[in-house]
Amino acid sequence: KPSIKNRAVKKVDNIIHLNDLNFDNISLTSPTGSLNSLNLEYIVFDQISMINARFSFVNLRETSFSHSRLNNVKFSDSSLAYASFNSTELDGTDFGNTNMIGVEFSNIDLCTTILTEIQLQQIVFTNSILPNSSICGQEKTTSTPSMITISTTEELSTSQSTPTALCPAANTLNSKEALTITFGSGATQYSSATQYSSATPAAFGFTTTYQQIFNGLNGIVNNGQFAFVTTVSPVASSWHQDTVDHTPNDDTTTTHGYMMFVNAKETPDDVFRMTINNLCIGSRYEFSVYLANIAKKGTNLTPPNIKFEVQTATTPNTLLGTVATGDIPAYATLAWSNYGMSFIAMTSSVILSMISNASGGGGNDLIVDDITLRVCSPTANAICNP
Repeated sequence: KPSIKNRAVKKVDNIIHLNDLNFDNISLTSPTGSLNSLNLEYIVFDQISMINARFSFVNLRETSFSHSRLNNVKFSDSSLAYASFNSTELDGTDFGNTNMIGVEFSNIDLCTTILTEIQLQQIVFTNSILPNSSICGQEKTTSTPSMITISTTEELSTSQSTPTALCPAANTLNSKEALTITFGSGATQYSSATQYSSATPAAFGFTTTYQQIFNGLNGIVNNGQFAFVTTVSPVASSWHQDTVDHTPNDDTTTTHGYMMFVNAKETPDDVFRMTINNLCIGSRYEFSVYLANIAKKGTNLTPPNIKFEVQTATTPNTLLGTVATGDIPAYATLAWSNYGMSFIAMTSSVILSMISNASGGGGNDLIVDDITLRVCSPTANAICNP
């Protein structure tokens, strides 16, 4: 998002300040359909009531609404770019197709507010309850906008507040990445001595509860173990033997890319856990990875199942979202599939986790490659300065 701090500031003598007025049921529209024909830029609305108001083709760029009532307001074909809402009631308010880039919501209960996915990506949220949050529907402790107070702990959980599916492809095409892990490449394909990478998870900035091996007995990675390998070992007939990694252009006649080969434990545990810093608060991110079940179809082995979790990095480690892959199917020919989730960064530092979510034993073997964290916008920054 463009930096709010670096925006040009309008001269004070050009700002209209409206205080303690009632505009309930007002309809503001431009008959020409031109935003400039009804220009309300830079106006400060303080303790204003506009219940049931209608804004159509209205320019409200950099306006400010503070301690006001905008319940059941409808916006359409308007601009609120870089506007700010502070301690203002927005019950049932529908922002329609309004431009919300750079908008700031502070101390706002948005449980019944209607916002699009694009608008959720454009807005900066501070101490606000997002639509459909898990605490929505609970009894409110206040009825006046000036008394809205929202803590920054459990209320900020978005595990139920926002969809956790992968972002639309149009939003991630050419978008900036905050993290990419491909595990590098090596000089050879399978051999008992050189198949394994000597790199450790620390080299890529993550941890795991699994034991790393660097030269498995007869090429076998046993339960509770993992390895960075250039290919799946050919010694187990139930596996897709000699499978190579997913990273595009990673395999040549002289080099071969590594992937993470995991023989999952019989109980849930961390396959991957990583703290990442300097995210842009209020931006939506996609945490994704390519996974494949290495068992061949028809072997009837337990399919792997991975749960993704994102939580704040500081106590109490508020959960921002979680989603599971479900059983990753076995195919006649190995197939890589992209899995993951999206979330809104409510703090600048988060913990990304992938947890084995299936019972181990016979099967539950998978390969992992191309772990990515990217912003869900083709124009927004993925990393913000601390």
